[in-house]
Amino acid sequence: MIGFRPVTRGEWLYTKLVELFIDDQKALQSAVGTLRGSALIGNRAPEFADYVAGLYCFNLTARLIKTAQALIAHDAYGEALYRSSMLSFLANHCGISEFRFGRPNINALINLSIEAAFSSGKTISQSVKNGVATSKQQCYCYICGIQIFVSGELEETSVQYEHIWPSSFGGDSIIENLLPACPHCNNAKGSMLLWQDGPVHSFILPPNPSANDITTINRRAKIAWHRKAIFELAISRHTTLKEAAITHGPVDFSASAPVDLDDASDFFTIHF
Repeated sequence: MIGFRPVTRGEWLYTKLVELFIDDQKALQSAVGTLRGSALIGNRAPEFADYVAGLYCFNLTARLIKTAQALIAHDAYGEALYRSSMLSFLANHCGISEFRFGRPNINALINLSIEAAFSSGKTISQSVKNGVATSKQQCYCYICGIQIFVSGELEETSVQYEHIWPSSFGGDSIIENLLPACPHCNNAKGSMLLWQDGPVHSFILPPNPSANDITTINRRAKIAWHRKAIFELAISRHTTLKEAAITHGPVDFSASAPVDLDDASDFFTIHF
């Protein structure tokens, strides 16, 4: 779940939440561990354990940031009111209290939530865009690999600057969090935070699926698979998500490699 190197406010908040509620909270750790180690019918126990843990962290990260954003939207509120409102939200709606988790952890969550909210939705400056891709460079979509152009005449091949950690969830508009992407992939990814909040259950194909079968998998589901691979690489090498994305490279959405030719192919058993 964690181990990659955070560079944005949203990533720091997510990392803190995972440390508190996945790594340290015994009840959730026990439930996920039981699922991961169980003889669950279907032989997907480890995959679904990671899936459930990811959904939990996505939901909590998003709720904290969106609540902080709503408070900030009321300009009349001061920082003291932001903090007291977030303290109340954590205790009354999330079960996260000072008594249970300690004041330092609560203060850290409040600070990170507010910082992530302030960092969300910022315009990308021209100097940052130039640092990501220039008209003198050959650019390729980091997700699907097609060539794109900074000064492209066609919209479908014009470069877009994709926030690896979504801008709406505290992804700063900085060089370290941006890569060039084609409009199709950027729009399909949208605000996908983790692979777990992608459409991972949108397809189940026959064993050893044909090329025609593969075409029925939508782009957003393939992007979720790509995102899963990036996170796993970043965690294993303790790098940033951007570094992992560059190292991993794009994926060929038209090709696939089923893990088990005798089992139906789903998100967990097909590789692009």
